[in-house]
Amino acid sequence: MGAYQFKDIIYITGITERIVKYWVQEYGLEFKKSGRNTVFPEETKNSLLLIKALSDTELYTQKFIKTVLECLKTGDTSKYDHILSEMKGFVENSRSVLQSEPKKPAPVGGKKAPQKAKPQASLEVDLL
Repeated sequence: MGAYQFKDIIYITGITERIVKYWVQEYGLEFKKSGRNTVFPEETKNSLLLIKALSDTELYTQKFIKTVLECLKTGDTSKYDHILSEMKGFVENSRSVLQSEPKKPAPVGGKKAPQKAKPQASLEVDLL
């Protein structure tokens, strides 16, 4: 198991310094202070990479990510199974909505939708 300095974590994960500090505090990730340096264990590096992957999809909430991290740490997947089944239902519902035909927009202001103009008759036909 390796230990990573703060600058190494930023380089490896591609996460900004500000976000690393926030996620470490928000998700209760492990770190050690060695003088003025912050040192992160391998587990924290892997957790940060997982959080980044889940966050980048913009599909998962912080609550869900916390539950996943807790399940990985404790080995208890009962909470994870429940949330995962809810997420599957959400994804299936989203797919069906996205695949359905779009609805026509309702008229604005209670007025009828404007009708297309009829083409004008040719002038040549009228003059002859």
